[in-house]
Amino acid sequence: MESKVTNLTIFQGSPDVKSVEKIDLYDLDDADNLYKKYMKKFNKKNSTDEYERTVHYYRFLKTLVEMNRDHYKGTNKKLDPNADIVKSPNDYVY
Repeated sequence: MESKVTNLTIFQGSPDVKSVEKIDLYDLDDADNLYKKYMKKFNKKNSTDEYERTVHYYRFLKTLVEMNRDHYKGTNKKLDPNADIVKSPNDYVY
């Protein structure tokens, strides 16, 4: 699951003194590959129902977006086996 982009750099402070912070973000363009790695890593079975597969995939994608936002804010959360679990109806949509 280490397919991350680490090239986001934030400059803060006055023009004279700049602090640089690197943030690890998941590459959302690589979400299909990340999902396959996630399924393999956590030994998840893919549903035979296309709707169920799609729901879990979109919940996983939403989790990646949430994690990127959290990483940007300074937390360092990791993917866990529940990254594709829908906790409430329509939990997989924005």
